Amino acid sequence: MKFRVVAIQSNVTMVDPNQSEAEIKKVVGANLDRALELIDWAARESGPGPKLIVLPESFLHSFPRGTCPTMKKLMPMALSIPGEETKKLGEKAKEYQAYICGATYEYMEDWPGRIWNAGFIIDPSGNVALKRHKTASESGSGPVFVFNEYVERYGINAIYPVLDTPLGRLGVLICNEGGMISNSVENARCLALNGAEIICYPISTTSSDHEFYHLACRMRARDNNCYLVSANLGLTFSKERARASGGESIICDYEGRILTKSCTCEEATIGATFDVNELRIFRQSRSFILWRYFRPELFAEFYKREYCHPESKKDLKAPEIYGEMWESFAMGEALERKRRNLEWLYEHNILVRPDGGKAAR
Repeated sequence: MKFRVVAIQSNVTMVDPNQSEAEIKKVVGANLDRALELIDWAARESGPGPKLIVLPESFLHSFPRGTCPTMKKLMPMALSIPGEETKKLGEKAKEYQAYICGATYEYMEDWPGRIWNAGFIIDPSGNVALKRHKTASESGSGPVFVFNEYVERYGINAIYPVLDTPLGRLGVLICNEGGMISNSVENARCLALNGAEIICYPISTTSSDHEFYHLACRMRARDNNCYLVSANLGLTFSKERARASGGESIICDYEGRILTKSCTCEEATIGATFDVNELRIFRQSRSFILWRYFRPELFAEFYKREYCHPESKKDLKAPEIYGEMWESFAMGEALERKRRNLEWLYEHNILVRPDGGKAAR
């Protein structure tokens, strides 16, 4: 079955976490209303109507840039999933019988003092059918920081969940998971190994070099023979900083070819046609090459080794590191962990010291 997909590149007003709860709610509501308007636009103008709609990361609130976005600073903009915002998105999903994907900061009652960067997919019945937490968020939160407890609660497949739908199997990749951190290749690969055929990729980047962003998207699609649809923010507005430009959202096929991309940093909607049966035929024809030589045992021993100081792998459970103390933790202990890890990597001959053997900084 062929169907249309759309990436929505919306302008966003950045939440000021110092504002009152009512003021924050008003800004989030305005950002949501604009996203809903653009969904209506895409449904009218992208005929036939899209069956998969992807919104950017942080499309409801943006997030502070230029300083360490600590958990304390981000907490006021965290939302519930499901919640009021996903309910309104669900109404659009029902109206257009489409799947809607996005990403936002989430607060969960059973993880007090912690927020998550959460990707979600709403199904045509209007329900949140998939939720996935970014492995390592900017605030110092994510499954990687509480790995053991997270897996105990939800199981290992909750790290890279995949949603089986009539359109194909959908997975969610969030921002720097796709191309800006050391495990970018593994994040997308684990989605594919869990069965993903389409990678929904909400991102929020204001980098001046979007060629790197596009290269990462194309390689994640080609590496795993998955379709990929990535929505980036448009312009970001706030009182405290200059207007930031995101843009240049992109949609790729399963061989990494660009099907379409936005040519602007401002608001835009872009669309393309996916055919998952075509993808499946391609995978079938390439299965001898793809899977005969995919031998995880070749790599297993390398992944079993330590690549950071063992102390850095401990779960961060103590509640006192959140809230008031998170600020000092992020700026103090995090820097100490970085220095300690670098020294460990040098001592184990994984990295080579620069500048004639100076100590790690």
